[in-house]
Amino acid sequence: MLRRLDLEASWRHDQYHGTLAGGTSNPKVGFTWQLSEDLGATIRGGWGTSFRFANAGEYSVVASDALADFNLPSSTSPINVSCGSSGTPTAGSLAAKLFAAGFGA
Repeated sequence: MLRRLDLEASWRHDQYHGTLAGGTSNPKVGFTWQLSEDLGATIRGGWGTSFRFANAGEYSVVASDALADFNLPSSTSPINVSCGSSGTPTAGSLAAKLFAAGFGA
């Protein structure tokens, strides 16, 4: 016997402008079916789609270290550091500060 049946439906549409121009529509449906008030037996179900908008790092060359790599050469390219005759970076240079902080060979 059908004691109670609740149906729910929704639709969301988002429209984006700028770098990621376009739109997305996401439907959702759900139900709650109460079989018996005495037993408290209830069946619930639902289905829907969703959309996750890209974060700034995924679409902005300025904000992304993945895309812009902080303007460093690719990982396969060496970074040249000028060293003096002792084999260490020139004192006071950025390279010397990095080496002193533990970044380096």
